Amino acid sequence: MNGSGRAPAADSRMVVNQGIPGNRQHSPHAVTIPTAVDAWVQLNRDYGSKPLSYLLDPAIDYAENGFPIGQRVAADFAASRELILRDPDMAEQYLNNGGDFKFGERLANPRLGKTMREIAARGRDGFYKGWVAEDMVSKLNALGGVHTQADFDNAVAEYVEPIKTNFRGYDIWECPPNGQGIIALMLLNIASKIDKFGNNPLSLERMHHEIEAGKLAYRDRGLYVGDTEFNEVSMEAMLSQEHAEAIRALIDPDQALSELLHAHYRPIRAPSTSQ
Repeated sequence: MNGSGRAPAADSRMVVNQGIPGNRQHSPHAVTIPTAVDAWVQLNRDYGSKPLSYLLDPAIDYAENGFPIGQRVAADFAASRELILRDPDMAEQYLNNGGDFKFGERLANPRLGKTMREIAARGRDGFYKGWVAEDMVSKLNALGGVHTQADFDNAVAEYVEPIKTNFRGYDIWECPPNGQGIIALMLLNIASKIDKFGNNPLSLERMHHEIEAGKLAYRDRGLYVGDTEFNEVSMEAMLSQEHAEAIRALIDPDQALSELLHAHYRPIRAPSTSQ
């Protein structure tokens, strides 16, 4: 099930380029129309045995009553302080009386709890219609987004065919693009032939090759992973052994690749076939 969501219908390359003065990650144009809630509803309808309200109850409890935050979350909040301060709603939620949340302090999100109660009571319509959708559209539009109620009306999660590779006798499955699981499968393809360093998983030689493979695989993520309806590079090509071998050939055992990975760009071609 792909519940990642799509861009708003009114979005375009021109709109995005004109509407993003700073970091694109922090732009409203980076926000897709969320379809995770529709995915929950579909999966529970097709395979579930409990009411959605029952399934959401623990999450509602944590949202309303809070939970002690971990070290990583506390560190991320502190590192994002300047970004959080840009928006009063974010500051109200993710700062603790103006200060940073510390490891172990309790974080609650009553507005999220209220939203999830609406979903529990009304199902899909509790998120995609009514005050919840109106609030999201209003906030995103105020920030410069082009999201509309029609986008939320039309938001649908989709059943998709999973993709796989075989790693040392085991079939490893992932969701296909636009998800990024294909990169994990590519890394397994590359690692399957990095077997000349013995059985020590932490040897410097093995770690060097795996780190370099990661750099190149994530380069391919940026170049090729996207909406499959518009992507010219096939998943079969990305998962081909030919492509894995081409990536291995770029790894220098004695030197790390520079950050200028575009210099190592190699177009992905369709895998060769044999009779």
